[in-house]
Amino acid sequence: MSSTRTCSVAGQANTNVEPIDEHTEIAPGVWWLGGGSLFIASKIVDLDTLARTTIGPAPDGIVFATPHRGLILYAKPRGPNFLITVQTLLGVVDTMARDPDAVLPGGLMSPTIYYLKDGIADVVGGRTASHDELHINASGRFGDLIERLASAPPST
Repeated sequence: MSSTRTCSVAGQANTNVEPIDEHTEIAPGVWWLGGGSLFIASKIVDLDTLARTTIGPAPDGIVFATPHRGLILYAKPRGPNFLITVQTLLGVVDTMARDPDAVLPGGLMSPTIYYLKDGIADVVGGRTASHDELHINASGRFGDLIERLASAPPST
């Protein structure tokens, strides 16, 4: 194993053990995962470990945001109304990004939301620069997921 790979593995292992101080549902299906460490957002790189240790199984991946270094906001795909949950997540992130009084340790990282599955992250929402409007891009893998969830029979 190269020394760069060894450092990368050791670095992620150290990030994975950073303490999470708060894990709270802030709106239906939207979760806040935060802590005093400026490495909390970096935990998203190893979704398998994060799922195993904190968020629970995520076979369909997650939609997430990292507005600042000490925070991950996320939603796990569930149910026919999941797109509403994604809209709520985007609204929370956008409010944080645009609020001049928001506390963002390390500064604003990203006002964008992403879909992460199988180690691949796709941008799925944010504020358009051209029209200054919020948008969600329900195409590609994310669009397929939304369609599948919308057409699934209600669970009992």
